[in-house]
Amino acid sequence: MVNNMIWNVKSMVIFFLKNYRKSDAFKYIFSLFLLISLLMSVLSIFFLRSIVNEFVPNFIQVSHYPAPILEDIYNFAWASIAIYLPVLAASFFGSTSISSDIESKNIYHFMTMPVSKEEFLLSKLISCYIASILAVFLFVLVQLITYLIIFRSLPNPAFVNYIFVLFLIILTDTIGAMAFSSIVKKGSYSPIGFIVVFLLITNIISLLISGMTTLDDGYIITNAQRVAYLVFLNIDPYFMVYTGSLSSISVSAELLSIYIQLGYTAVFSFILYVFFMRRGEIS
Repeated sequence: MVNNMIWNVKSMVIFFLKNYRKSDAFKYIFSLFLLISLLMSVLSIFFLRSIVNEFVPNFIQVSHYPAPILEDIYNFAWASIAIYLPVLAASFFGSTSISSDIESKNIYHFMTMPVSKEEFLLSKLISCYIASILAVFLFVLVQLITYLIIFRSLPNPAFVNYIFVLFLIILTDTIGAMAFSSIVKKGSYSPIGFIVVFLLITNIISLLISGMTTLDDGYIITNAQRVAYLVFLNIDPYFMVYTGSLSSISVSAELLSIYIQLGYTAVFSFILYVFFMRRGEIS
């Protein structure tokens, strides 16, 4: 029975990935991410000094910066752009994954086959996750190549942690987007709707929580993800505002940001499962 489930999931994942590869969304996201990556590469190769001066206060700017400072700011600049890519990829691949299939009635084809709802849902999740990883990893690959060109050396081991955290954030965003897709009725509105909910509403809630309670607004997903990204580069993500230096953040803050991410992943997974299983159209 387990082997049969694995076979069903594997077959559907391959089918969904082939459909993604042929879709306009896939081509658009890959083209957009490649363009962003190349622009960042050009800026880093030819204008790294200008980027560094944007981060360093005028009164301590010098003609030659130590290599570790250049590397930290380089990574910080790229990570500051990368933080928005998982949610963008998830909005195109995940937020339409269920609502569009129901709206177009494609899901009924699978429901007539010896495939359970759980297998269908798991297959959709895996395929959306892989598609999002491929898109975002294109940006990371260009970041790594550009780093090798500029510094002529491999990045420090924190870069590997950066990628692992990136995979976690992509997973959280993908499941969140699919949970949103399991709730809404119109697939055509899902990408914009998910981005609005994820970026705007969560940040508004963050402001309300920080203004009305003593609870740290780092518990809001967008803030938790930003910390999770940047602490693994050994950089305090708020150094420009608070510390004025490239000081590292504590291990406890790193772990807390990861725990928050895992918590959101669990909540989104529960919402996705419950709403998908209860949709009358696929009963």
